[in-house]
Amino acid sequence: MALLNWNSSYRIGIAALDREHCRLFDLINNFHYAFTLNRDRRDILKLLNDLVGYAEEHFQHEEAIMTERGYSRLQYHREIHAGLFETLFSLQTKLERGTIGMEMETIAFLRTWLTDHIAEEDRALGKFLAEPS
Repeated sequence: MALLNWNSSYRIGIAALDREHCRLFDLINNFHYAFTLNRDRRDILKLLNDLVGYAEEHFQHEEAIMTERGYSRLQYHREIHAGLFETLFSLQTKLERGTIGMEMETIAFLRTWLTDHIAEEDRALGKFLAEPS
């Protein structure tokens, strides 16, 4: 069973960003699935690395759009992205060193962060981008 199920309530109205958000859901679900099956730490780390890499691409894309359109909340949005990366990099480091088990809190954090971020910050961005420039 998937941890996150993509549905229309997560759409922000910008097709490219909606596709990227859907992919982030898939990556978090893959990470969660590996965790629940007690997969090898190296497998879980690879999935986390995939998630981090894709999130970085997505955030760069989002921020480029915000810069291009003069979005007033760009700096705040960047800070939110940076906060997530700080957490993800910490998880990567701990997994690489073998100093962390995969607690459910990690999975819950990713789920909550993504759904809340889309529902609040990215939806506001979608509304802004839908306005005539």
